[in-house]
Amino acid sequence: MAAKQAVRPLKQGDLIGICGVYAIINATKYLFPKDQIDLDDLFAFILTKIDERNNPKLLTVILNGMSRRTLVTLYNDVLREYVFHIKKDLDMVAEKKKLESSQIGTAVQEMKEFLDRSNKDGIRRIIIVCIDGKISHWTCITRITDKKIELFDGEIKSYNISKFHITKQDGIVDSDEFYICKDNVIFLETYRG
Repeated sequence: MAAKQAVRPLKQGDLIGICGVYAIINATKYLFPKDQIDLDDLFAFILTKIDERNNPKLLTVILNGMSRRTLVTLYNDVLREYVFHIKKDLDMVAEKKKLESSQIGTAVQEMKEFLDRSNKDGIRRIIIVCIDGKISHWTCITRITDKKIELFDGEIKSYNISKFHITKQDGIVDSDEFYICKDNVIFLETYRG
């Protein structure tokens, strides 16, 4: 039996260009489930940050999505300026870890080992990842079993690992398989000090 989730992911709807914004919101909700985070306010905060930076333009992000660099910059803004404002006793570690393997079996094992340490000693972990192929979408991985990858994205969805591939290429289009560019895997961890 799967463990119960402490929070439910926020649904994005059909606005696929802002999946990176929703991945940030869902990661924040998952990593800080006990905090009273106003999701509308967080959504507005992220869009305001995109607008203030103007690189890329807000309209470009809404229509075309965002790069890994933009997503990481925005997530760091959320941590520094939004989450830490809410609770001062919070401590956050955004892992600088990169996915090392280019083989699906060892890459999945690497991600699984990272996630398996979640919920131990007050630690929560999540992986933000861009999945190409069958979908082209930033999402969050919360759990990996021997056969499935669980995505925290609008609802909890599980997909067979056999449908996934690890690649060095970004933006692969395929209607039957999922591709994870190893550079588009972001490991996040929080703990309370």
